[in-house]
Amino acid sequence: MNQALVPYSETSDSDSSDSNYPKKCKRRKRGLQVNKENWFAVKNKRLREKGQSYLGRIKTDGKWNYEKPQRPKQMKIRCSCQNKEKSVMKCAIITEDDRKKVFNHFWTDLTWGEKKVYIDNAVTIFTTKRHRDRKEENKSRRSQSLCYYLRIDGNNVRVCKTMFLNTLAIGRWTVLNWKNNFKISKISSNLRELKNDRAEPFKSKKEKLNEFLDSLPVMDSHYCRASSSKKYLLPEWPSKNALYNFYVSDWCKSHSIEPLSRTNFNDAFKMRNMALFRPKKDECEKCASYKVETVTEEDYQLHMVRKKEARLEKDKDKKEHSFVFTADMQAVFMAPKSQVSTLYYRTKLQVHNMCFYNLRNNDGFCFLWNETEGGLNSEEFASIWVCFLQEKILPTIDTKNNEIIIYSDGCCYQNRNPILANSLLNLAVTKSITIVQKYLEVGHTQMEADSI
Repeated sequence: MNQALVPYSETSDSDSSDSNYPKKCKRRKRGLQVNKENWFAVKNKRLREKGQSYLGRIKTDGKWNYEKPQRPKQMKIRCSCQNKEKSVMKCAIITEDDRKKVFNHFWTDLTWGEKKVYIDNAVTIFTTKRHRDRKEENKSRRSQSLCYYLRIDGNNVRVCKTMFLNTLAIGRWTVLNWKNNFKISKISSNLRELKNDRAEPFKSKKEKLNEFLDSLPVMDSHYCRASSSKKYLLPEWPSKNALYNFYVSDWCKSHSIEPLSRTNFNDAFKMRNMALFRPKKDECEKCASYKVETVTEEDYQLHMVRKKEARLEKDKDKKEHSFVFTADMQAVFMAPKSQVSTLYYRTKLQVHNMCFYNLRNNDGFCFLWNETEGGLNSEEFASIWVCFLQEKILPTIDTKNNEIIIYSDGCCYQNRNPILANSLLNLAVTKSITIVQKYLEVGHTQMEADSI
């Protein structure tokens, strides 16, 4: 029985109360139990798979909507083959009841994958024995031919192509696409020339798209450079849609070319291993792994205990000591920041900001530099730490209370390396003070320095 479907628009409101509409969200939490059976897309695909009436896509006012009714699959009329004794085709011995059984089995009992296997087994390939090119002798448009069989009462009965396609209610290209190891050996010269004529403009447009993507300033990941080779665009673009609109409305118009589709744009963007600037991992990796049961209960509980201990230790030091700081590095940002095309493509500088925050009096200190003044090596960070302590903190320390505690994350090239440790040790020995470094638990390094 056909199920009625309500037309669905891809741009419909994601807050709809109808359970048939999936909530549109960019990310879904792994391990979350979602009832997909009530989704419109799932129901629609299932109806199409079973050969029933479903809703197809149609573009209206520039938007794709699921509101085009498609007819259910119906068995077509049989071929006109007659029962001849010497004929290899046995179409005439197949009754209408046999055809209905084959049709119902194909569309009711089989999934898409099983349908492809069915077609692959029901169609055989053999080398073309008789060439049919009437202009040139011993030449043919193809080197392979197909034999079609219908399974009747457990036996394979050879039939003609019309009988086979009409019984299963499928098209010729469906068989050719689903049949393994089938190749069209020769394409007519007119068709080849037509394809080449269509391919040339597309090739030119794709080269221009690659030129556009290569012109975008990119930077390495700040938080994930050890585990990611992606190149990140500037934070001016909140989404791929905004970047695509910039490509269409600004770059293509200025170069007087026709833009490619959104699909081609996304494919080229992905091939370059590029991404928008959102590399920071907000969710703890171990906590996320525990939700999908890839981390044991014992390891997770130990992880949570260490997180609580680090938080309690920071709160305790904040109450008992006068000089307690949190230190963190801000994400890389570019200067100047603008979406105006003439200014956007100007040479830009990567700007870095190292922040220190005093937990006792809420004082904040920011050390900014660009890529022409220094990089992101441990030597630069050691210099900043020593400069901060010497110029901002040591002049205010008395001889009785000379202990300084600094909390940070465990980033190796910033806060946890021998160069920084030796620099702080040298400063502590020279100035007769005590410097204590404490690291928060990995994945839970949110601290007060993030506010500045």
